[in-house]
Amino acid sequence: MKVNSWVVIIFAIVFIVGLVAAPMGAAAPPDAEKVDVLIGFHGSPNPGLVRAFGGEIYWEFTVVDVIAARIPLRSAEKLGRQPGVRYVELDRPVYSLEINVASAAEVQTLPWGIDRVFGDENYSFPTWQYPTESKIAVAVLDTGIDRNHEDLAVEGGKRFYLVSSGPPWNRLRDDDKYDDVHGHGTHVAGTIAALDND
Repeated sequence: MKVNSWVVIIFAIVFIVGLVAAPMGAAAPPDAEKVDVLIGFHGSPNPGLVRAFGGEIYWEFTVVDVIAARIPLRSAEKLGRQPGVRYVELDRPVYSLEINVASAAEVQTLPWGIDRVFGDENYSFPTWQYPTESKIAVAVLDTGIDRNHEDLAVEGGKRFYLVSSGPPWNRLRDDDKYDDVHGHGTHVAGTIAALDND
């Protein structure tokens, strides 16, 4: 009889400790489970839908149908399955790649973004049917371009800039000094039209 009462007492203690400890262990700061995400929509963004899933909107884009929000992870997964939502992906920093010029000439590798250019598109450009030797004019509005890059056939360009000293103020000027001192314009031009030289 004494053994049975001890078993009941131990069981009761374990049960009570479990009830008390479970909420303590499960209690986490509300923001600990939230993540920053980009939510893409088919058509106009729906801020009300994002808020309905517990999202705190911190940016609404005007050029693309995207909202940036902080949202609980489980809610983000459910939101991604809603009609009208194209995708929900983590909003995290993206960095450019530093390229070692000496090794780039020896080994040519495709950067991450290049193979995404011809991903799962369901559209086509009329120029895709042209022979590769056709001359197609492309304008790159960026930081300039490296005129002597071995993978690009550059045939001219212009630099446009504002002059804000002296009347008339904010005059738009242009010249032929379009050399790329930052590298981004050359990178974009390479994405569009780098020579296919293995």
